[in-house]
Amino acid sequence: MEENALIKDSEKRINKLKVLHHFFDHQLVVAISVRTRVIHDIFASNTALDSNKLELFHLQYTDSLLDVLKKLKKKNEQKYLIFNNEITINQELIDEFQKEIEKDVFYDRVKTHNLIMQAFMQSLYQDLAYENTVSVLTNLKEKNDLSDELGLEFYRKISEENFQKLVSYPRNASYQFLDFEIEKKLIGKLNTQHFMFKLSCGFQFNGVFIEVYEFIHSNDYFVYIKDKKQYFFINKKDFNGLDFSRNKSNKKEIIVQLKQKNEQIQIKAKQQLHLVPNEVENVLKEYLDKITSVEFLDDLQNIDEETNILKTMLNLNIK
Repeated sequence: MEENALIKDSEKRINKLKVLHHFFDHQLVVAISVRTRVIHDIFASNTALDSNKLELFHLQYTDSLLDVLKKLKKKNEQKYLIFNNEITINQELIDEFQKEIEKDVFYDRVKTHNLIMQAFMQSLYQDLAYENTVSVLTNLKEKNDLSDELGLEFYRKISEENFQKLVSYPRNASYQFLDFEIEKKLIGKLNTQHFMFKLSCGFQFNGVFIEVYEFIHSNDYFVYIKDKKQYFFINKKDFNGLDFSRNKSNKKEIIVQLKQKNEQIQIKAKQQLHLVPNEVENVLKEYLDKITSVEFLDDLQNIDEETNILKTMLNLNIK
């Protein structure tokens, strides 16, 4: 091959190596790229040197290096795509949950639920006041389905300690009617307040739902233990640390978690894309030490393709 052609082929290899050193942005790869360029320039600027030695150097060293780095780049890009796919899937879930939250289904349902519960309490009061033996109560189980449909998503999870504290909260004398139990003072308060109350928040523990109601015209609260059908007053001050704020979809928490996860994955993906494993680093260090040695240029004509460095490079398990 003519000398000019050998120099041009060398330039092509240099450019390929330059692209890879920019991709990995790794100290050893950059140093090797620079040193390879220096070797190329020595031959390109000195026509008295035999360019076949430069070609031999590339055949035995540069080409093997390019092969290893290309395989590593491909492997890293494949893993990077896997990370990116996970990010995309998480983002689709985030968008989907965000749309569902924006519909605000829960708060519309709470308005209807409040009307149902107010009507129920009025009916219960009438039955108790007039000692009805046959109840005209509408089927609460069928109408009071807020917790059944949305409880798991919206009702706040509480600890076993707080759950036990709520269900065993001290109460005064109660009325028993059908399978309902309601504190006598509470039913009286409901009547004097014209049954004006609303859902404050809902709690859940192991599938059991508790609803907390507040009177609209007073700062009083009562709870409904759904599985026991019990109604009784509580004082919020007795539950320090328990969050009585209005419920939010747990999908908001999931969205926050997914966003945090995506941020972590993005960091991992970026690291993975430019990763140079330790085993490759060790070989690159040997490679760099070899081509930067003082004797290397003098010994170019003695390059042996069975060199240990080249053997190691060819045996690297990069697929």
